[in-house]
Amino acid sequence: MRVFVFGGSGYIGQHLVRHLVSIGHAVTGFARSEASGAFLAELGATPWIGDLDDIAPVLEAIASADAVIWAAQLMLEEEYRVVAAMLSKLAGSDTCFIFTSGTSLMSIPTNGDWDERSFAEDEPFEPRRQIAP
Repeated sequence: MRVFVFGGSGYIGQHLVRHLVSIGHAVTGFARSEASGAFLAELGATPWIGDLDDIAPVLEAIASADAVIWAAQLMLEEEYRVVAAMLSKLAGSDTCFIFTSGTSLMSIPTNGDWDERSFAEDEPFEPRRQIAP
């Protein structure tokens, strides 16, 4: 399976990339810098260095993927713009789009560490207004 991962050098994404590569998937990882690209290559992914402000080449790159995974963290407005463009590009295709996030969804910066403010899946969740209207 050809998987294109955004945020592959981040806390969640690097574990995801490592696992996908280990089970035989061809993983391409989006990188905004040469350093991130080098890290993705160390994980076994093929780095794809680009700029989300120039979205057209990004959209062309994801079009050939079997799955696109969003594990990146951007400012809300930029994330909305980029993800909306991707979903529009992939509409009607067989490409699976997976959006994942960490504790930043809760506006609690834990940097991947456990925190007593962590939440279980069955606990009630009401998003803050600035996150989801």
